[in-house]
Parts: sequence; structure tokens; C-alpha cells
Amino acid sequence: MLSVNEIKNLAQNVHSSYPIFWIAQYEDGYEKIKVPQCDNCGAFVRVLDYSHISCINGCAASFNWHDFELNNGLIMEYENGIETIEFKFLPIDRMKRFYFYIIPKQQLLGINLENGEYIIDGVEIGAGMALEHVPIAVSSQLNKYEDLFCFKSFLSSVGGAGRFIWYKMGYICELKQMKVAMMLFIHMPTLQPYFFSEIL
Repeated sequence: MLSVNEIKNLAQNVHSSYPIFWIAQYEDGYEKIKVPQCDNCGAFVRVLDYSHISCINGCAASFNWHDFELNNGLIMEYENGIETIEFKFLPIDRMKRFYFYIIPKQQLLGINLENGEYIIDGVEIGAGMALEHVPIAVSSQLNKYEDLFCFKSFLSSVGGAGRFIWYKMGYICELKQMKVAMMLFIHMPTLQPYFFSEIL
């Protein structure tokens, strides 16, 4: 897989609508991602595991496949200023890292999907939380995350467009029979990263 510096070099050539965009890194030797679309109802299906694919509307398993080329195992949110693929359709299977690239800071922040640890410019940091005053190292106990999420939060205003306030990513896992969300937020006005955890 490409190093952090190699990813940054490629990211510097991306034209984004915002000062931040996501980057997904897949396993070595993976040249394209395939996104299934249900032949019956037309719904796109998000792939968590290519061996178990089903339509969200319960249709029979018949799909039309859409290919998206990877660049050295990477797909970025934008290419030539145009969105490549909506995150909600991005396959999670075979994805190894998921990043935010902050353009003005030339900073790469994200999550290692193999162990649940946060990554800051290539340095991995354990993800944890306190439960009933007891610290728990979440990432060291993580054997499988349930879902990866990424979305923008806007502050709405009366009679005008909303302000982009947070760009959020994270994963949901099960810990001590509870569902927990581990999250990385970027505060858009300051481009400052924040790490959060929440019991769901």
C-alpha cells in the first residue's frame, strides 16, 4: 500500500469543493471497486462483504455492477472537481484505511480499519473511552467493526444556505455487550480535529 507521503502527494492534485475531502485506501492488488445496483428496484447496495450481498428492499439477488477505477489502491472523494462516488455506496469490503485530507494543513487523518486505531499523518493512536470511570482501550479489543460512517453536518440558517460545520467519520463496534461509536470530527471553521466516543 502507498505510504502517507505518497498519498499526500496524490491528494495535493485533487480539486475539492471544500478544504477537506475523504480518501479510501484498499488492499494491494485491488484495481477497481464494484458497486452493485439491484436489477429489480434500481437501488444501489453498499457492500460490507462481497460474499453476502442483498438488496436493501429485499429483492431477489440480481445486480448490475458499476466499476470505479482505483489509483494505486486509492479512491478520493473528488476527481477533476467532480464527486467520484457517494460515500453511502462506497464498498467497505477490502478497504484498509479511510482518511480525511485537510488541504490547507496538508494533513492526513483517519482510521485503520484493521484495528480501529486513529491515524494522524501516519502515526497510529489507540481509540478508547471511559465507562463507569474505567478506561477501556477500544481498538485493542476490536475484532470487527459493524459499520463505517462519514457525513457532513450543516448549521441551518433562516432564508439561507446552511453552514458546513463538521465533517465526521467513525465506526460502530460492540464492546461489553454495548454498541459504541468511535468518531473523528473535523471542525470546518477551524479545521481542528476532535475525537469522540458515544454509547449508542
